Amino acid sequence: MLAGMDSRRAALAVLAFLCVIVPASGIIVEKELTVMAGGTVIDLETFGFLAGGFADWDIYSEPRGNSDPGPRTFVLGCKDVDLYVIDMTAANACVQHTTFQNSTVLEKCYVFEVPREGETKQRVEITGTGRISWGILMCGDGATALRMEYTLMNPHGEHLGTGYIPLPTTYRTFAVFWCLIFIVQTYYNLVWHHRSMTALHRLFLGLPIVKILHEVVGTFRWQVVSSYGYLPGWVELMSSASISLNEAAMYFIMVLIARGWLVTRRALPVNEAQSSVTVALLLFVLNLTYRYYKLNNMTFFALAIMYMVALAIILSSTARNIRELKMQIMILRQADIDPTNTPAHTKEAMYRSFQFYVFTFVCTRIFLEMVMLFLHEHPWIGHVFTELLDLLLCVIVGWVFRLRENNPFNTHQGEFSWLPMDPADLMPRNGDTMQLVARMAELGVQIEVPPARIYETVIQKATAPGSTTSSWRYDNSDCSSIPLGEGPVVVVENPPVYVKGELVESVSIARPTHQSEQRAPEVASAPEGNRLEILVVQSPGDVEMQLPGTPERTTRPPR
Repeated sequence: MLAGMDSRRAALAVLAFLCVIVPASGIIVEKELTVMAGGTVIDLETFGFLAGGFADWDIYSEPRGNSDPGPRTFVLGCKDVDLYVIDMTAANACVQHTTFQNSTVLEKCYVFEVPREGETKQRVEITGTGRISWGILMCGDGATALRMEYTLMNPHGEHLGTGYIPLPTTYRTFAVFWCLIFIVQTYYNLVWHHRSMTALHRLFLGLPIVKILHEVVGTFRWQVVSSYGYLPGWVELMSSASISLNEAAMYFIMVLIARGWLVTRRALPVNEAQSSVTVALLLFVLNLTYRYYKLNNMTFFALAIMYMVALAIILSSTARNIRELKMQIMILRQADIDPTNTPAHTKEAMYRSFQFYVFTFVCTRIFLEMVMLFLHEHPWIGHVFTELLDLLLCVIVGWVFRLRENNPFNTHQGEFSWLPMDPADLMPRNGDTMQLVARMAELGVQIEVPPARIYETVIQKATAPGSTTSSWRYDNSDCSSIPLGEGPVVVVENPPVYVKGELVESVSIARPTHQSEQRAPEVASAPEGNRLEILVVQSPGDVEMQLPGTPERTTRPPR
């Protein structure tokens, strides 16, 4: 008999390699267990049957010890609730069934007894539709070793239970949807807006390809189990890898969008680019480790933390972009510019929508996970909701950040900031600089206002024309030009004037329009050694401020 069992194991190993080529007759599960106490129930499997399905059992029993008459072994197939009741009252169920043959609980189940020693083959025909939980009831004292192979199958050679039968069709349907989305997106980007195409939108085109691969692999995986009743290791690895790649690609693109790549910033800083790639790689590795290698709970804990980190990065970066775009709009309004038709207004609407949809996506996923606790008999519903939510999120985000005629994406600038234009051109026209600084400080941005610059020059003290003590002087003859505003200015000494009988000095500041080698003509006289000191003050409002996020500039571009 042991030789026969070894030959069956060899046949099972061959089946594991050839199951996708040679059709199998049923789903085969092999178990070995030893039961050492009576009055216990051991759970085996739960399977959703359709009426007309069956369960084939091949069990080899071998007693352990010298107990006489030894334990009696029964295979039970019941509803979940009935099997739970039997487990709670196993000793009583054993007495009723073995002594009086009238157990009211076991009457609701499919039951057959396994001989104490030797091989037993039994087929159980299923007469109704429903989930059947299988278990082993041991009655009596002693121990028994069991080696079993069992096949659970629905009519027409279907190896999937009722909770999984719709999955091949589900994944096939979503694969068709993603193919249509890819075709539409490719036409929209490469035909209608090919001139404004960005690297971000090329990634958008790559995501549907990853999704199509994921759906095709999912279809193949469940079709293999449906047709052959067994999942080879390489198919399981391929399925786990496609799911991991799908998760990593989707969250990687969302992190790039949230951090403003090619939307509010031309390039990400090195640390942000490295952390974005690290998040994607860790999501892939942890998903693959958890789904394929099935390690302990620490892997699940690490994967859950990684998802929380990714979502925290997405939501916090999105909030930062909204705050900075709000600053842009505020600066535009301070400069008396209507922001409605500016890229800043478009980007703010994009990021507010993105924030809302990501938050809705997270809340909906959490809600569905709680709902699925009550729908454990229909696990295919969880797969449908998961794929549908991913599809809706990707389609909506792709539409929000779509290419458009008034292109809001930063593609043609080298170095730029989140400011809409040169901040020196946006000084308030109906207020002072400190109002702008105070308003931005309310938004959490501190701006250092440069101190006023003071320039000193000297002019001759004027006397009445014709005075014999006067000396010749010329405008700006003794002082250098002052770098004020948009260019250098000079101090001009005008002829003095009489105001109410008093001689008043007349001095003005002018910007030269051209340079001349000839000096200006004599305009006034002044006694030697008598001079006036003139202070020229440049206010902070005339100084080009360095706002956060702006590149360093040394000169102002000509108008």
